[in-house]
Amino acid sequence: IEETEIEKIFTPFYRGKNHAQAEGSGIGLALTKRIVELHRGTIAVRSQLGKGTTFTLEFPNQIALIHSAQPTQPPSNKKFQ
Repeated sequence: IEETEIEKIFTPFYRGKNHAQAEGSGIGLALTKRIVELHRGTIAVRSQLGKGTTFTLEFPNQIALIHSAQPTQPPSNKKFQ
């Protein structure tokens, strides 16, 4: 991916210069980025023209988020009928 295109690839419906060789609508990376962000993650791209492209997705430690969201009082032991 050319460096001038990297900023654009997460734009919905953007098709790069290689659109003749690659099928698609241009929605995939935009949708992926949105899903990652909804999970409080990040997505980064590193590309070397003619060699390849690497996408890195990072997500927060979900266990830490769950512990921080725990109620201060334990739930009651009543059974639902």
